[in-house]
Amino acid sequence: MSEIEKEATGGTVLVDPLGGLLLDPPNELKFRGPFDDYVTVSLMIKNPTEKRIAFKIKTTAPKRYCVKPNSGVLDSQQTMKVNVLLQPFNYDPNEKNKHKFMVQYMYLNENEMQLSVNDILGMWKDVQPTRLMDIKLKCVFEQSESEQTRHDQSKSEKNLQSTQMPLQTKPETRSQANRASNIEENVNTKFESVSSSINPKTPIMNANNNHSARLDKNDNLANELIEIKQENDLLKAEINKLKEEEARLRKLALDPPRSNKQNNNSNEILIDLLHNRSSIVIIVLLAIIFYLMLFR
Repeated sequence: MSEIEKEATGGTVLVDPLGGLLLDPPNELKFRGPFDDYVTVSLMIKNPTEKRIAFKIKTTAPKRYCVKPNSGVLDSQQTMKVNVLLQPFNYDPNEKNKHKFMVQYMYLNENEMQLSVNDILGMWKDVQPTRLMDIKLKCVFEQSESEQTRHDQSKSEKNLQSTQMPLQTKPETRSQANRASNIEENVNTKFESVSSSINPKTPIMNANNNHSARLDKNDNLANELIEIKQENDLLKAEINKLKEEEARLRKLALDPPRSNKQNNNSNEILIDLLHNRSSIVIIVLLAIIFYLMLFR
């Protein structure tokens, strides 16, 4: 394929004899707030030519955006939808935005048209720069109407406070002196009326009585807790005794069959011993008789 000269101005390709890709929107991606959550913008890419085109998408701020799909292959007259996801951030309308996107693409020759999509996507590392075309897009951040009004209100309040601060700090000596004297007179009269109507001994006595009542109540609660703990210990001891008694009864219930079995075994052993002894006695008697018969 012969080298195609291109010239990019204002984010659009001006020179492309075959027409190039068509983007919608063509020049900029508009992201509308609020920006404390994910914001998604769709980009439509169309191949109006008769050739097969491979493309990939790049950005100047890869950590702030997620593009799906970020590359692909378009057949003739095919359109593909690309979702551009902006991650949440603290938006400052006074901050200048310099984020940009670039859709880079190349026309495939006859041999490359027969390749699979995965093989074509693997060609980007070795492709010659003279084959590459690109379309550039600017990113625009727009606030919603509610956030714009909120921002304007906060800005006007700050301006109002800054204008009111010098007025509040101006000296007003006469009015402040009159106001202070009036407050002092009111306080003195109220204090005299209250001190004359209240007996100073009564609050102290009431406070002492309340304190002693609280102490008595705390002592009663402590005694009740001690009694409850003692009763709990007694109940635990009774429960342990019952458990031991139950275990002993179970053991007694299981022991008799074993003892009977042991007695039966001992009886069988005694019978075998008696049989053995009787046979021994018979053998001894026979030996004696045989001995007497021989030596007579």
